[in-house]
Amino acid sequence: MKTIFYLFLCLVFCSNSFAFLKSLGSHPTAFMMPKGQLETTLTHYQINSTLDILNIRDLTKVQAQSLGNMKGNGISLKFGASKLFTILYDRKKSAYEYSRGAVGVNSEYLGVKYVLKDMGPEKPLISLQIGHRKNRGAGLSKIFTTVSFQNASFVLNPSARLDFGGVKDKANTYMLVASKQLRKKLMGSIFAEYSFGSVRSELASNIPIPELNSILNVLNFKTRKRDFGYSLHYKMNSSNMLSLDYHYILMDRSVDVSDPIDVNEVINAQFTQGINDQSEWFLSAKYLKNNFVGEHPFLYNKLSASRFDKKYGYLGVGYTFKYGYSN
Repeated sequence: MKTIFYLFLCLVFCSNSFAFLKSLGSHPTAFMMPKGQLETTLTHYQINSTLDILNIRDLTKVQAQSLGNMKGNGISLKFGASKLFTILYDRKKSAYEYSRGAVGVNSEYLGVKYVLKDMGPEKPLISLQIGHRKNRGAGLSKIFTTVSFQNASFVLNPSARLDFGGVKDKANTYMLVASKQLRKKLMGSIFAEYSFGSVRSELASNIPIPELNSILNVLNFKTRKRDFGYSLHYKMNSSNMLSLDYHYILMDRSVDVSDPIDVNEVINAQFTQGINDQSEWFLSAKYLKNNFVGEHPFLYNKLSASRFDKKYGYLGVGYTFKYGYSN
């Protein structure tokens, strides 16, 4: 948090410029797309034992309780509706090895970014981003070895598995961002995001089985998230850029979770190389201190809370291109 405060002081007293950013990318900034210009980014994400040369993932405990290999693809669209408005859309589909199978996650975000204050080249640019984010999961399951019914207990041999295909979360998000050029080759941004939403399961039952009802009860709750952080862009030369953003996430939930994990720290880093004025390719890396706390709220509940005190991360490779529909 001290780093965020020091960066805020730099934003107040240093100069401002968007000249050396060829694309908005995925790191939070206050800048807009030029009117009529569309930016499209295609990304492939992956992590496995071969790629995880730094041992980012915490697989030291029981393997069945850890997120393992991951593979996914994403698309991001940014369109300059006007000088002051940019429309944002992101979609990502991922599959994670988890417990005895694989968990599929479909994520989607739709938002708009608006310039709140443009005080000129010597002052920070401030924008407000409003959006709606949702995640949907498939492949979540629970193994039953015993069940109770009308005061009688039954041992299941073999054990039974219940799959949850309709667990999802959604949230409305509000993010304030201030950006400024700090040095000739360095641009910085600070941001604060607030979101509120809910986690829901489409599975419902009135069967008087305590084991089943205890699961359904903890799959429906409300969430509140606060996200504070900063992003930095360092221009190595006319073609190459290093980017990084840091997130400090605080979560609140309406359900009681013993020994809850309410904090996460997330770092995104990226190397970008320009191909020409309209396109570039990049390599990215994501690190999460406590799995997906704050990222995929539906994955965190009373049943899985003990598994989330583990770090995780993955790599990405992507391509960004721009097209102008007007001058």
